[in-house]
Amino acid sequence: MSTTGVEGRYRRRASVVVAAVVGLVVSGCGDGGSATTTAAPSPAAVVRADGAPVPSTALAVERELPFSAFAAAATRVLDGGEALGEAEFRAVEELVAACMKDEGWEYVPAEYREPEEQMTWRSGVVWMPVLPADRADAERFGYGTDDVEAGEAELAAMEEVDVNNAYLADLAPSAQEAYLESMGGASESDLGCHGQAVLEVVGAQPTTSDVSQTHREIVSQMQLVAAWGVDADPEGAALLEEWAQCMEDAGYDVRRPDDDLGVGWPGGPLQAFDLAIGTAVDGTTDPAHRDMPTTEIPIESRYLVGSDAEHAIAVADYDCRAGTDLVARYVDVLARVQADFVADHRDTLDELLAATSTD
Repeated sequence: MSTTGVEGRYRRRASVVVAAVVGLVVSGCGDGGSATTTAAPSPAAVVRADGAPVPSTALAVERELPFSAFAAAATRVLDGGEALGEAEFRAVEELVAACMKDEGWEYVPAEYREPEEQMTWRSGVVWMPVLPADRADAERFGYGTDDVEAGEAELAAMEEVDVNNAYLADLAPSAQEAYLESMGGASESDLGCHGQAVLEVVGAQPTTSDVSQTHREIVSQMQLVAAWGVDADPEGAALLEEWAQCMEDAGYDVRRPDDDLGVGWPGGPLQAFDLAIGTAVDGTTDPAHRDMPTTEIPIESRYLVGSDAEHAIAVADYDCRAGTDLVARYVDVLARVQADFVADHRDTLDELLAATSTD
């Protein structure tokens, strides 16, 4: 698992977050929207058999924001210009395996994995921990309870070495080069096994020629603005400090660590969520866990296990969100920051839409 940036700082959570990536935004048009925003905590979308919500950082709000207007274009850039559904993916993999065998190589069809939806482009969602709608339920359930067994299984799967990568690594350097040429083609006119398979399945040659470095850079900038725009904005920073002071008054220091913007997770309730995860049943926390391999961190400090200590943090977060009108004000700032970005980069974003259009 990654040990740097957003993923690294939260690597102890193998499966706790239902939808967390480097972005955080919602849907919409270029003016920032004008609909009302849900200020109260939203109910979790998924509930376990025992009634506890499944932890999630995809908070539903009633607001349209600018960046999801570029969802399809950005996704195409992030996918390298190629996105396949499950049936297409499986068909391509079978054809690749047969082709590589004909070329004299071993290749095991890869398993399809549902792509993670980038929070940056999601409609009606902000990147913030979900709390129950009622305070009594926040007292009872907190942020929810993880399925530890499923999380450990996912963690173990992430540690497994891909058989095709292992096979390639065992080849001599000259054979590795030949293998890659068979897979991807030896020239621009040679599609290779993978390109031929995609062409046969979807009827089009895979290409990223229309996706320029400029497009990749603008998408990367949008992800950073989505995740860190509120922290970087003076009004947003003041709002997060107001919430953090409320949490401190309740006994919890959840200010964002003094890292550069873009390192770790943004300020606000995500920091309380992290504190809850890392808090043991007896209420203690160990900062050293942040720098430890996931498997060496105690189970109760890398998952939400439903302890009273976790619930107390969630209740304080609930009260501080309500007391500061955090969600509504947060989304207002986010709408403005995104709208400003779109206005400042209108020409480049129009080029991005044109270059990635499938029409």
